Amino acid sequence: MNLETFIKQYRPQLEKYIVDVLKAKQHQMPLPLYADAVGCILDCINGGKMWRGLLVMLGAQMHGKAITPDVFAAAAAMEILHTSLLIHDDFMDNDFKRRGKDSVFYHYIKQGKKLNAQNSTLYGQALGVCVGDIAFFLAAQIAAEQIEDPVVLREMIKYASREMQFVGAAQMTDVHHGAINLEPDLTTILQVYSYKTAYYSFSLPLSLGALLAGETAIEPLYVLGHDLGIIFQLKDDELGMWGETAEIGKEVGSDIRENKKTWLRHYLFMKATPAEKKKLEKLFGNTAITHEDVQYVRSVLEKYAICELIQPEIDTRVASIKKYLAEFDMQKKDTSLLTEFIDFNLNRKK
Repeated sequence: MNLETFIKQYRPQLEKYIVDVLKAKQHQMPLPLYADAVGCILDCINGGKMWRGLLVMLGAQMHGKAITPDVFAAAAAMEILHTSLLIHDDFMDNDFKRRGKDSVFYHYIKQGKKLNAQNSTLYGQALGVCVGDIAFFLAAQIAAEQIEDPVVLREMIKYASREMQFVGAAQMTDVHHGAINLEPDLTTILQVYSYKTAYYSFSLPLSLGALLAGETAIEPLYVLGHDLGIIFQLKDDELGMWGETAEIGKEVGSDIRENKKTWLRHYLFMKATPAEKKKLEKLFGNTAITHEDVQYVRSVLEKYAICELIQPEIDTRVASIKKYLAEFDMQKKDTSLLTEFIDFNLNRKK
């Protein structure tokens, strides 16, 4: 089975599993806003790529475990956990859209206006945060109910809880950097990438799958997932600047508006002339930038070949990943689907 076949087979099954389990939970308490909250969570999940859930399945598969109900439960929990973060992120970044639909907090702002709430903005923000919280604990409940081995469940909770704490601190750091006139160095930016994206989005799901398969030596998988996650984030930064909104699922130029302290931005300001830097400083953090402004930033990035400066970091991590894949192959672990996923990540357009 190749990766395309794997996705076509298991992604719809995972989505159906999530829909079924959340609909079953939707009326587990009488307050109408609870059912509404679970409906919002479902709406956020539907149509997503579900890479994190699929990586749980890949982690189990490469260690010889069939895709059984407990794997589906862990994959579903991973996706719902991810959704809880997206709901909170949209509020913190003031993003009104998610995958072309109203973000959760904005949905409630609009609802608050219809209901003549005294402060519809605060109403929407407060309810949006609550929905994100509900999603977090729904994920924990599903895992606790469906994963029967207490040792495996304990290990999964241990790793997931640690990563979620680190994601929170990395998000705080990211918001902090974007809000103040502070230029972090490359090491600090890499730390944010590591704890906000790499460990949680790649190392954690792969490791959860391996734990379900009975594997306890997950450190190599954690390192591989981290390298893969850094590549993913660097690629995401690039797509956020040059991709198409319809493909990448967020507005092109949002990193400029939010003044995200990325590696691209770091090298851009390092290479720009004083005149270029003065203009760039007016654009980064400006929520009213235009298409022409985005084009200007792109032109300066291209002028100094900034992406080429980042390529050695990607190449180093690709070499590290290949080393670990070779070690897994020597242990007779099935790495074929993971290898395809890595190749896809290197060449993705969205």
